[in-house]
Amino acid sequence: DTKKTVFALNVGNGLDSKIRELTKATGGVEFDVPDHANEDEFENILNRICSANYTGSSLTSTSTTTSTTTTITTTTGYAGCSNYNVLTYYRSVHHGNSDDKKKNYCDKLNYTNLAWNSFTSPDWKGEGWYRFSGSSGDRMPDKPPGAHHCGSASSGWLKGSHPDTPGKTLNMVVCFHYGNKECESSVQAKVTNCGKYYIYHLKEVHGCDRRYCATNGTYPSTVLKTTTTTATTTTTDSVPTQCRSYRTLHHYRNVKDKGRNADGKHKWYCDKAGWSDRSGVASPDWQGPGWYRFTGISGTVMPSTPPGGEHCGTTGAGWVADTHPTTVGETKSAKVCFSLMTYKCWSSAQIKITKCENYFVYYLPDVNPCATRYCAI
Repeated sequence: DTKKTVFALNVGNGLDSKIRELTKATGGVEFDVPDHANEDEFENILNRICSANYTGSSLTSTSTTTSTTTTITTTTGYAGCSNYNVLTYYRSVHHGNSDDKKKNYCDKLNYTNLAWNSFTSPDWKGEGWYRFSGSSGDRMPDKPPGAHHCGSASSGWLKGSHPDTPGKTLNMVVCFHYGNKECESSVQAKVTNCGKYYIYHLKEVHGCDRRYCATNGTYPSTVLKTTTTTATTTTTDSVPTQCRSYRTLHHYRNVKDKGRNADGKHKWYCDKAGWSDRSGVASPDWQGPGWYRFTGISGTVMPSTPPGGEHCGTTGAGWVADTHPTTVGETKSAKVCFSLMTYKCWSSAQIKITKCENYFVYYLPDVNPCATRYCAI
């Protein structure tokens, strides 16, 4: 099918007024542009809005296809819900005050305290919007977790209930549990209900060691507001379901990590649920076949060249012997090869790759044999 997307902008003359109208149309989302933007800068802003699936009174999206379907669906995304960083590294309230290297962490940039073996959190990017994901949990706890959890001495938790309406944003307080004080210190935060997940606007902590923690809970029922009427064209959400619902891989998967010394425990890891023998165990972040996204310091995408054997914490290092899709929403089948010793493709597996707004997700099966693993860069 061929698809053509037409965007109409009902504004007066002048690029400045267009940008102001875009901000209004997207529910108050602000865009960082010069006071007097040129045509190229304005086009960049428009592309960012289109990729976020925004519609409004002055910005409308109409998609036409060659399909004979006579249903039109208008989908409106919630402002900001597609633009965030991800927090995954040892943030579960079930973790102690350090990672497996005995390091403590703090959500403050450029922080190091060698006396306490304390450092800036590997996944902290500074003040901004964040989503909790992966094995650490999908949201902040709303009850005191106790001190010395989630890789830090002072454990951050949300004082109050999350917003219960999709699209709603609340100003809230994050408390840090230290010693016997449930709220020894606090900081202001914003929380947005994105339907199937929450995002948080988090500030840098005032002092270290303090860190925002995570736990798991139940999701609201929907992420997108959708209305359907009879018409002669078809429009659909361009982002597949797997772009919103996936697991994360982040445990020592970078191709620069050397074999079994990657985590300091001298173990091989394998992406096969339940695997264990005297040489290694199943990967801690592997949860069986399904859709995955690579995040954190390990990398965000699978390599497309052979990394060689004994990398990313395993003997057979996995790489994509194919190209990634180039169009947002596109899914393609691909072959993953596992490098071992001098063999570029000692064994292989069939996977699927989907291009989302600004990242990729991968449908990955259990590997066979062990120890082989999917790598990142």
